[in-house]
Amino acid sequence: MIVHHVQSDGAVVDPGGRPVGRLPIADGAALVDVGRTEQLSAIVDVLADGSTDPQPVHRQDEAYVVLAGRARAVVGDDATEVGSGSILIVPAGTSHRFVDPTDGFTAVAVFAPPLA
Repeated sequence: MIVHHVQSDGAVVDPGGRPVGRLPIADGAALVDVGRTEQLSAIVDVLADGSTDPQPVHRQDEAYVVLAGRARAVVGDDATEVGSGSILIVPAGTSHRFVDPTDGFTAVAVFAPPLA
């Protein structure tokens, strides 16, 4: 079992309160790999206000659960506002990104099958 906690500032910590490392991916954007199994992987995606979301197209299905903040989700040719509590499902092979993140946008993304 893997257990991590996402704090209100987007920091990810283990059950002992120790930080789990972030991987900066662009100015104002960072990912935290929070675990994987043979069938799925999960990351925490943290975007600073106004930052750019450098999303590649994935070969995995992906589900996002927004924990904090707001953004416009652009999936293919469609766009919608998302915020804390929103769930967004992106089929494999579909372009997607978050635009104009605010209020400490933080989301958990689950990939199936797992990211390589």
